[in-house]
Amino acid sequence: MSFAKHTDLPPGLTPHALYFDNAATTPLAPEALGVMMPFLSDRFGNPSAIYSQGIDARYAVEKARRRVARAIGAREGEIIFTASGSESDNLAIKGTFLARRHRGMHVISCTTEHSAVLNTLEALSDFGAEVTLIDVGESGVIDPDDVARAIRDDTVLITVMFANSETGVIHPIAEIARVARERGVVFHCDAVQSVGKEPIDVETLGVDLLSLSGHKIHGPKGGAALYVRRGVEIQPIIHGGNQEGGLRAGTENVPAIAGLGAALELAEALRPAEMPRLRALGDWIIERLQRSINGVQLCGDPAHRLATILCLTIEGIEGARLVSLAGEEGISIAAGSACSAGGLAPSHVLTAMGLPMGRVSGGIRISLGRENTDAAVDHLIAKLPLLVRALREGTPRDGR
Repeated sequence: MSFAKHTDLPPGLTPHALYFDNAATTPLAPEALGVMMPFLSDRFGNPSAIYSQGIDARYAVEKARRRVARAIGAREGEIIFTASGSESDNLAIKGTFLARRHRGMHVISCTTEHSAVLNTLEALSDFGAEVTLIDVGESGVIDPDDVARAIRDDTVLITVMFANSETGVIHPIAEIARVARERGVVFHCDAVQSVGKEPIDVETLGVDLLSLSGHKIHGPKGGAALYVRRGVEIQPIIHGGNQEGGLRAGTENVPAIAGLGAALELAEALRPAEMPRLRALGDWIIERLQRSINGVQLCGDPAHRLATILCLTIEGIEGARLVSLAGEEGISIAAGSACSAGGLAPSHVLTAMGLPMGRVSGGIRISLGRENTDAAVDHLIAKLPLLVRALREGTPRDGR
C-alpha cells in the first residue's frame, strides 16, 4: 500500500490540515512544546529535591497545577498528575472502590463508556465488585432516571463520561451528579475528550472526580490529571514515594506536566471562538456528505454533542476499508474508536446504541481540530464520495 507523500498533497494543504482524527490524538502545540523543551535539556532537576534545580522543576509542576485547576474551577490541591487519561480513570475507579468497599461493592456505569473505564470495571470483579452497566438508546444519551433507579444501598461509585469519544454525544452530567449526591454516592466523570472543548466547572457540575488528558488538546502524551474533590477518599494504585499527595508515586514527568498546563490554558483561551468554528465545519461536512452520498447518517443525538466529533455511518461499505483508502489520499479519519480500530470486533458503542450491524460496520469518525481549515474540509468532502463509490461499485477513485 502506498501512502500520499507531502509532495502529493493539493497546493496549500498540509498533512496536519488533512488530519481528521483529533479525537485519537492531536499535534503538539508550539506553545506547549516551548514550555517543555527546557525541562528536556538543561532544567532536568527532580522536583522532590530542595536545591535550585529541583526547586525550578517543582515550580513548573505547581504552575501547571494552577493552570489545570483554574481551567476546571478546582482548587490546586485537588489536582493529581498522572501519565494518561487511562491511568486517571484507573486511579479514580479503583482508588474509590478500594477506599469505600467496606460500605458496599456495587458500581454503576454505562454500556458506551471508553475501554479505559469498562476494562477497569471488569478488573474490579477480582475484588468482588458487582457492576451495573446502564443501556442507552439510539440517541446514545444516558437517562439520569435510569441511573437513579440503578442505585442500591451498597452502591459506592458511579462513573459516566462527559462526552462519548466515538459519537461525541454529551451526557447530562450535572443531573447525574445531583442524583449521586442525594444518595451519597461518589461520582467520577471521564472528561478526557471534553476538557478544553466544553465549558467545564467541577463545582457547577457537582462531580467528585474528573479525568483529563493533554494529548487530546494539543498537549503532550504522558501528561494527564485527575481532579479529586477535597474530602473524597481514594487509595493509591501505584505505591512508592509520597509524590502527588501520596496518591501517585513516582518522579513527576515535569516536561509533560508543564506541557499539559500550557496546552489546557491555550485551549481554554481559544475555545470561545474555536468551538463555533469547528461546529460550523462539522455541520458543513454532514450537509455536503448527505447530499453527495446516499445512505449517510449521523450517529447519536445531534443536539447534544461535541463540536469536534462526527460519527457517521455509510450504507453499503466497510468503514475500515474507507479509512484505508482515505489514508492513501493523505486524509486521516477513523473507523470507530481509535482504541479498538486495530481489532476486528464491531464498535461496542454503536452496537450498544442498538444500531443494526449494517450501520455499525459502515461507521467512521471524523474528528476536527485546530489545524483543520476550510480548504481541508472542502478537500475531504470532495474526496469521500469518490472513495465511497469506489468501494460500492469498484470504479476508479478519480471518477474516470
